[in-house]
Amino acid sequence: RPDPAIMCELAKLREETKIFRDFLTERGIDCAAVINRKPSLSIVEIDNITIRQIVTAVCEWFLVSRNDVLAARRTKPAVIPRHVAFYLARELTTKSLPEIGRHIGHRDHTTVLHGVRSIQHKILSDKELCHCVALIHEKLVGAN
Repeated sequence: RPDPAIMCELAKLREETKIFRDFLTERGIDCAAVINRKPSLSIVEIDNITIRQIVTAVCEWFLVSRNDVLAARRTKPAVIPRHVAFYLARELTTKSLPEIGRHIGHRDHTTVLHGVRSIQHKILSDKELCHCVALIHEKLVGAN
């Protein structure tokens, strides 16, 4: 008999997948092409991007200081860029959540995970944030 907790998580995952497919379809993006595409980055290219570079790019984009992103403050002008930095560090480096947390304000790995998930959720509904994250991503990848 299947574990109810696993079944619940599976149902959530199916719903999130459906939402993401709908998001792509609304924008005229072929879901099959996205799923079947080959990765554009190799591990070697990703390893060249540092968390310091990510934080710098995020600070430049959002016009916040490095100290604001690294500080313990939870004000909205600092939280969104910090979460974007967590997200991009997770996407563009091979660093673990604890390592990312140590580099970005000595945060706990659960704080980093919350930030990553927060941005993953927000970029599905906030076109402007999605565009910002994509542009920062391209800037970082293009610089290496």
